[in-house]
Amino acid sequence: MVFSLRHTQVVMDECLVDVLTCKGEIDIYTSPRLKEKAQVLLDDEDVELIELDIRGVRYIDSTGLATMLNIHKQASLLKSSAGGFRIRIGTLNPLIRRIFNVTGLKKKFVLDHSTTGRFPE
Repeated sequence: MVFSLRHTQVVMDECLVDVLTCKGEIDIYTSPRLKEKAQVLLDDEDVELIELDIRGVRYIDSTGLATMLNIHKQASLLKSSAGGFRIRIGTLNPLIRRIFNVTGLKKKFVLDHSTTGRFPE
């Protein structure tokens, strides 16, 4: 259950982007940390865009996928009520990309928009 979560801010195209960088495993034990940190950002009225950088994630279970959907749902509710809140997924590694494809999550998120400019092959 190795998991690390880091929050940084970068300016991209005159927009402040809050980046949550996840590494390791997002599972039943670690997803509450991701959910909690994302909720703090979702509740912050100054946050315009959240990017989930999960290129360092090597494993995600159904709880992790549910957490990602929950974050997306919360962002969508805020977008409709506040107008303009956005969330996206940064670079995906091939294994996690496959999981997003198979589960249909790729249709829910804007994928591969990395603030670092690094995209998967």
